[in-house]
Amino acid sequence: MWRLDWRPWRHRARQAGARKDGGGLSPRRYFTQAGLDPFSDVEWEHRSAVIYGEKGEVVFEQHDVEMPKAWTPLATNVVVSKYFRGPLGTPQRETSVRQLIGVWSDDPLVGRRAGLLRDPG
Repeated sequence: MWRLDWRPWRHRARQAGARKDGGGLSPRRYFTQAGLDPFSDVEWEHRSAVIYGEKGEVVFEQHDVEMPKAWTPLATNVVVSKYFRGPLGTPQRETSVRQLIGVWSDDPLVGRRAGLLRDPG
């Protein structure tokens, strides 16, 4: 029976020949400095993400989302509609790109479990 693996990183890790012997990449810090909040360099604003259908009807809507000011309305709509998690209109719904990025950056085990990153220890 065919099964969809909801963890695409596992597939990519196998394709890349991920090693179980502690191998993997050891990325060095490049865009940020230790001890400084990387979000402090970004100018943020609250806006609405609204997507309209062909006939002008609203097909997606989420208000008061925090986005980098430099992002376009299209980028806002795509990120909020496709990548924010949680049911719309509930406290579980993400409301900021900071939250979205934090999910991945706060869990360094994602890359380690896939065998793509080396344990810094």
